[in-house]
Amino acid sequence: AQCNKFVSTEKSILIESIQAATCSVPPAPTVTLNPGIDSVKVNTEWIDEGLTITDNYDTEFTIVIENNVSIDNPALYEVIYFVTDSSGNETVISRTVSVFE
Repeated sequence: AQCNKFVSTEKSILIESIQAATCSVPPAPTVTLNPGIDSVKVNTEWIDEGLTITDNYDTEFTIVIENNVSIDNPALYEVIYFVTDSSGNETVISRTVSVFE
């Protein structure tokens, strides 16, 4: 977060103050899952349809995806998305993928 700093001198003493109202941290990005088919038959392709990210400040983000979907093994899998903006605010969202016989 960026803070406005006000500096004044009084009797040769440096006084610094930071106004709390101008030092707020922006909110974390808003993340939504793009719709897709998240139930697939074993040994067929699953396509991750990704995310939509909105933010009141940033346009570029760091995105880390934990994806352990195995189309060879029937099971429920969780795909976890970690989205971080330039202020270090993080949003985590997940998608459940079902691989069935």
